[in-house]
Amino acid sequence: MTDPGAAVPGVSAFGPGGDEANLARIRSTYDAIAGEYDAHLSDELAHKPLDRALLGALVDLAAQGGAATIADIGCGPAHVTAHLAALHHDDVVGVDLSPAMIAVARRRHPGLRLEVADMLRLPVADGCWSGITALYSIIH
Repeated sequence: MTDPGAAVPGVSAFGPGGDEANLARIRSTYDAIAGEYDAHLSDELAHKPLDRALLGALVDLAAQGGAATIADIGCGPAHVTAHLAALHHDDVVGVDLSPAMIAVARRRHPGLRLEVADMLRLPVADGCWSGITALYSIIH
């Protein structure tokens, strides 16, 4: 069986011809707008009852097997991570490609576990999380 994470010659996660330069461009763009992004999104869930309900359902489903970790992939300033942590008292982790986004998130939410990582190369073992959310982060 082929490893689904194995590189395919000539094709990257960014499509044919994509490369690490694209990843660097995405990272630097989000680094540049981290503060502004936070200012515009920090209270967005207050105005989105459906999103809050779906996140609540994620927490309920993830917790069915007992203590469990939920990951917010592409967490940005961690407003969703914080919401999940308020609902799910076991373990929540926010992960983002942008070090500046994680810095903003750590200032706003100092008690959260937040990590810088590429969602395509997560530094965790398969199956270590019971649930993930990836709001806004799979658009690239």
